[in-house]
Amino acid sequence: MEALFSFTYFGLHAEALRRGRDWFEKPQWPPLAMWWHHEEAYPVWAEAVRRHAHLHEHGPTPVAFTFKQPFDEKGLPVKLDKARIQALRP
Repeated sequence: MEALFSFTYFGLHAEALRRGRDWFEKPQWPPLAMWWHHEEAYPVWAEAVRRHAHLHEHGPTPVAFTFKQPFDEKGLPVKLDKARIQALRP
C-alpha cells in the first residue's frame, strides 16, 4: 500500500491530481476503493463497482477501504508506514 500511495500522491501522477479541481467537479463518491485480491485472475469491473458502492454506503471496511483507513490482508485496521512512503518517493 505504501508503494501505491507513493505513486498516487508524489511525482507525475500527483501533478495531475493537483489539476483535478480544474478539470472535474468535486465527486460525491469516494475517489477510489481498494481491497485485497487473492485470486490469480485480475478483478473484474463488476467487483470494482460493487466494492466502490459498498465503500460509499458503509465507509471503509475490509470489503473496500481508502488510504486514510486501510485494512491488512486479514481484515484488520492498519496504518501506512510513513517512513516507507518517504523512502519510496520519486
